[in-house]
Amino acid sequence: MQEELDKLGWTVKDLAARSKGDVRKVRLAGRLRTETSVAWKWISAELHLGTWTHAASQVAKLKTEPKEQNEFRLE
Repeated sequence: MQEELDKLGWTVKDLAARSKGDVRKVRLAGRLRTETSVAWKWISAELHLGTWTHAASQVAKLKTEPKEQNEFRLE
């Protein structure tokens, strides 16, 4: 997680300041879920994404949107 925060130039405090639907936070959530065994509840709490179901649906949406519509699409 720290690697992604460093890329964005963010600190952990910035996660709380950003909106729940911030696409960069959602992308980070998708990466955490794919590359680790961390639970959705932990991810949503740590990234301040709202409920775990909201976080999961936002990541799923990011995965399915066409690349032309979303430059942050998860591959």
